Amino acid sequence: MHRVNAGLVLRALVTAGATSRQQIVRETTLGKATVSRVVRDLIDSGLVVEGSLVKGPDGGRATRTLEFRGGQELVCGVDMGGTNTRLVVVDQRAGLVAAWRQPTAHLAGGPNIADWLVDALHAGCPDVVRHGLAATVVGVPGAVVPGSGEIAQAPNLTEVEGTGFARRLGELLPGHVAVRNDSNLALVGEMGAGAAAGFHDVAMITVGTGVGTGVAVGGELLTGARGLIGEFGSLPIALDGTVVEDVLGGDALTAARTALGCADGALSLSPRSTDTRTRATLRGQIVGAVYAVCVAMSVAYDLDMIVFGGRGSASLDEALEQTRKRLSAALPAAPELVASRLGDGAGALGAVALGLDQARQQLGAGAAPTHAQALGRELRALATTVVDRLETGRATAPSAHAAVR
Repeated sequence: MHRVNAGLVLRALVTAGATSRQQIVRETTLGKATVSRVVRDLIDSGLVVEGSLVKGPDGGRATRTLEFRGGQELVCGVDMGGTNTRLVVVDQRAGLVAAWRQPTAHLAGGPNIADWLVDALHAGCPDVVRHGLAATVVGVPGAVVPGSGEIAQAPNLTEVEGTGFARRLGELLPGHVAVRNDSNLALVGEMGAGAAAGFHDVAMITVGTGVGTGVAVGGELLTGARGLIGEFGSLPIALDGTVVEDVLGGDALTAARTALGCADGALSLSPRSTDTRTRATLRGQIVGAVYAVCVAMSVAYDLDMIVFGGRGSASLDEALEQTRKRLSAALPAAPELVASRLGDGAGALGAVALGLDQARQQLGAGAAPTHAQALGRELRALATTVVDRLETGRATAPSAHAAVR
């Protein structure tokens, strides 16, 4: 019973950010004596700290606020792409400790990639070695079988395919370790602190080295028994076997920009009277691929919104505008098509969100609707700084861990 009561108190603190004993009594319906006893034990364990004096209710005597502190161990979120890897480390109050990006190593075999990632984590954030990790969540560009960590269909990082990568990470890192699809994590990030905040039936399309997609219905990620739900990069769009990724992947868009004579930035995709047959076909292919994946997602999941992210998505502004018009004409209720607000930070922030939830569940302070709302608030507070550091490539943030402890 004491553990249950401690969980109720911790959830109230996580949700409120800072609150009083009296407010906890009202929110949890626990007795004053029970709350006082639980709070005293949580302070003694270091999970809760007392803050400043505030006026008591109805002009009563002053009382000290209480704040969730969490355990000493840190939480790490990683987004591994075929080109770059982005790492974010926070404490259990969601305070930023470090955030950086570096080129992804391509080594033979998943275990070797795992060794490289752990070395990079320790080198980039020495606090991880000093304080340990409560949870680490790693996003990879492939389908991940739930429960087993087996990775398949990762053409842009084939070295992690199979079970060796996840197994080796579990051997090397303390605490909870999970491997997830990178687009699913990007969707979590956008739903928590980005363009999809407040929406529940949403899809994410990430256009980078490859094309990744993730889907949430009713606020819950859909993965499937083999992790294949939402893998629309493999959707055929021509009788010759051409799939979405063949047209919208990074190499394909770079080649299209050259063929169409476009400078860096958005592709010019409106038909022109001076177009050769080849150029006209290429423009139509790109717009057709965007439309095909959007209409397939829309009719499969009845979505409110589709978020486009990844560096390549900046090239597709005209394709999105044309697709909006076609979707409105084709469907009785077309989803909004919007650009990511978190950019390259979406996947790492989504990984941090799942890692924080896991760390707090271990303390009995997670897995509640109000806690999900609190995570969104904390992610929004993190997002601006994290996105800036990941986009500018600055190696690390000044360590906040010592300052808040």
